Amino acid sequence: MKNSSHRSTYLPTTQSNKKEEEQQQQHRAQPSARTGISFSSPILLSLLLTLAFLASQTSSLPSFLQLNSNNPKKSTGFDEVFSFLGPYSPYINQPSAQGVEYELPEGCEVSQVNVLQRHGARYPTSGAKTLIQTALLKLKDIDVSSLPSDSLFRFLEGYEFKAEPDQLTDYGRKEAYDAGSFFSERYWEGFKDRKGVWVRSSGQERVVESGRFFMQGFEGKPFLLGNVSALPEVDMLVSEEEGCVNPLSVYTCEADNNLSPHPGQIAEREWLGTFGPAVAARINRLLPGANLSTSNILSLMSLCGFDSLRKVSPTTSPWCDVFTLEEWKQNEYYYDVSKYYAHAHGSPYGKVKGASFVNELVARLIDSEHVVQAGSSNMSLIGPPGGERIFVDFSHDNTMAEILAALEMLKDVDDLPTRPHPIPLHDFVVSKVVPFSGRFVFERITCSSTSSRFGRASTTRERTFVRTLINDAIQTTKKFGDGLVPLPSFLKTVSFAQGGGNWTQCEVPRI
Repeated sequence: MKNSSHRSTYLPTTQSNKKEEEQQQQHRAQPSARTGISFSSPILLSLLLTLAFLASQTSSLPSFLQLNSNNPKKSTGFDEVFSFLGPYSPYINQPSAQGVEYELPEGCEVSQVNVLQRHGARYPTSGAKTLIQTALLKLKDIDVSSLPSDSLFRFLEGYEFKAEPDQLTDYGRKEAYDAGSFFSERYWEGFKDRKGVWVRSSGQERVVESGRFFMQGFEGKPFLLGNVSALPEVDMLVSEEEGCVNPLSVYTCEADNNLSPHPGQIAEREWLGTFGPAVAARINRLLPGANLSTSNILSLMSLCGFDSLRKVSPTTSPWCDVFTLEEWKQNEYYYDVSKYYAHAHGSPYGKVKGASFVNELVARLIDSEHVVQAGSSNMSLIGPPGGERIFVDFSHDNTMAEILAALEMLKDVDDLPTRPHPIPLHDFVVSKVVPFSGRFVFERITCSSTSSRFGRASTTRERTFVRTLINDAIQTTKKFGDGLVPLPSFLKTVSFAQGGGNWTQCEVPRI
């Protein structure tokens, strides 16, 4: 194992006062029965040519859409659509700003790595599956044979929607495995003689499984499907049971839980009301008698990602061709405003909920055994305190958006508009920030006293830096254009979290 620490499973105390086909075809234990609605002809577009092209373009992760951040050249068509699926987008490396290099200055090295990663691609949740089925039922009686021969909807004849609700797809398992392989290649040589890798996961099945496939890749073992129990265990599980302290999935902010309607729901309704009617009208003209609503349209658009990302070797869903590029852009923005107001910078409680993980991150970076408490912070959850180690945490997109807010990163100058308005240029783009298997990496970089660039600094802390990468794109500021933020400066940017994160704002007085 590439981990020198003792593996254990930890279920935290509750707060009583708060509420794969690529290498082999094996029998696969089904976590839940497949469900489906039948109508398609075979999937319209194979990605073999795309795979061959991208394989020639990248030396990074071997996912079918993986692009090396130093060579952000994209193919056309397929990549374009898959950049507008919001949280249902596959992981794609994002390029750093022009001129920003990953190579460190002479005399500097990475002395600690913190990876915060979302689980891999999944099937729709149970609730989303029901909505998709509702939309598909409206198409059940469509006489597909009467449609024009060049109709985009001819695939509906024999079309079958398959899903194992809430579970990882085989493509999602491969995403997690590829991430482990990538991080092992990037960092392990510098840490194998240090304290190793330590992996923690929030307790939901797809999150834990992502962590285990990550470790399989990290340890250089083959990618195999069908026997999850044979995969390496993560070091710590953090329960998602009601009332549990969990910085990787914060559900204990009662004031946020009690909001009705929730700001994210308001934003969703307003933007869907902006673009949805025109899309529904267009599709209903093409499918007389369908009577699709705007919410039906949203569900059908989600099938582009859910259908395409099921298999290890993916195929493009015909649903991806049904909608126009402009409609896909509107779809992306729907998820941008949804998460922005529900969990990120537009949420009254987003950064409050994200403060817990940020404070654990700070404790690791400064090798402290003390974690500033912020609702879901708890030293017993953080594992080993800092040191020269690779920490990997597996979480959810919503929690990662909250953590981003607490870090004050990718914060747009103005709140995102939700009513009729041209889509503005904005930094908080869900498909680029928290796609399936999206990851935030926080590198602690230490420079020696002989460093040609930083050697004049008098103390080790002054020669210590934090570099943040979001989906492999180095995050820069006007002051720190290379992304190397001095540790003291980084600590100032997280003063809100370090000040307690205003957790009392989450507490609801009891009568």
